[in-house]
Amino acid sequence: MKNLNRKAEARRAAAGMESRADTLVIVESKHGSALKYGEWISNTLHSDMIPATRKYLGYASLYRNVIYIGWIKDGRIEKLNLLQQNYVNFNMDGKHIAVIGVGIGNPTDSYLKRIIAYNALDQFGDSFHYLPGAVDEKKRKAGDMNNIQHCLKNLGKLYEKEDAELIGERLVQGYDGISRNKIESIVDEITAVRNNTYRKDEPEEDGEDE
Repeated sequence: MKNLNRKAEARRAAAGMESRADTLVIVESKHGSALKYGEWISNTLHSDMIPATRKYLGYASLYRNVIYIGWIKDGRIEKLNLLQQNYVNFNMDGKHIAVIGVGIGNPTDSYLKRIIAYNALDQFGDSFHYLPGAVDEKKRKAGDMNNIQHCLKNLGKLYEKEDAELIGERLVQGYDGISRNKIESIVDEITAVRNNTYRKDEPEEDGEDE
């Protein structure tokens, strides 16, 4: 098989680890928050990383642990459904699956419950983590406001009033909640799986206030 991540292999060799990675990070992002978190997690865990495209998703069948990271849009973690729909095809049974949603809401109980419900996370994966993302209002292109207006119209239908108002405010005014220390619980989880000490708990949120 073609090496998916030569830099990760070099890091593993330097750390005296096996050349074959046991963990794959799948990222739905070409730039921005989800990709940043994916790079941090992959570097820390010495894992391989691929984009969430049909071309590469099948590689998930070759790893013990799979971490999926995607931006939350209209309540859905983008492209996660591709992995869910191919659970059997990709031989996912028996693997440790961690799902990470990156968004701009605060991790209130009501918000997290909606995300879990919209993405069927009570039936898929071993854990769910929510990480705060970013919206840069200074880098918007001409057509971006049309997409934002569409999102704003749907917020009230998707979330509780307070959650919808906060997300709407951050969409318009911009927001940056990205922090490298937010990945610690994910790193700890995979480390525990590797050490055979992992115990499945309730879905996690990383920080009460973004």
